[in-house]
Amino acid sequence: MYDIHSHLIPGIDDGARDEVDALSLLRLAQNDGTTHIVVTPHIHYGRFENSTKTIMAGLQTLKKIIKESELTIKVAAASELRLDIELMAKLKAGDIPTLGVSDGLETILLEFPHSHVPPGSENFVKWLFANGYRSLLVHPERNRELLRSPQLLNPFLRLGCLTQVTAASITGGFGEASQNYSKILLKEDKVSVVASDGHNVKRRPPILSKAFDFVEKEFSKARAEMLFKIMPQKLTQTLFDGE
Repeated sequence: MYDIHSHLIPGIDDGARDEVDALSLLRLAQNDGTTHIVVTPHIHYGRFENSTKTIMAGLQTLKKIIKESELTIKVAAASELRLDIELMAKLKAGDIPTLGVSDGLETILLEFPHSHVPPGSENFVKWLFANGYRSLLVHPERNRELLRSPQLLNPFLRLGCLTQVTAASITGGFGEASQNYSKILLKEDKVSVVASDGHNVKRRPPILSKAFDFVEKEFSKARAEMLFKIMPQKLTQTLFDGE
């Protein structure tokens, strides 16, 4: 499986605290069946001021840990972007690590605030497309406004946005409301990718297999393969070329 949303770089956001943490998370992901993982530290201005420099330095740390520990999991790096007008200048300057290029567009993980969908978000997404960036909207099933008003997601889907649901949401780890919305999104074929959003071993582990099994049972093996392997591999293939 490919996990394209995780927070395993030690010490640069709210994910792994140190190298010991990072190794535990990498080993857990590998043992769960993940063969490729993309670490996606937060870029959230005013809270996590990450850049290409800090993220790529962290990626090298993870590669060193993997080599020294004789793990086989492949790792690459991108970022999770909290929607902010400041992103425009950073994207134009090429200082935002993305998930890679597919269908002629670079894909970014775009996060709304957990409480709401900010006014003007559609115009921001339009700007991104006009500048060569496709938005993969992360964990819509955990956004409180979308939980109250699911129809607010539809304009973004019409614009061409992709969606990424959290594996633990599907299996109930984020509560009944998020689980129910995840199931609705799956039934309505509004999920592009499932990823772990792994942060730590106990509360938010990088585990995909339980959600994979659920999707395979409730829908089909082909659907599970698409969400956990084929689509995430397509989106991130240019990151792993040569690995």
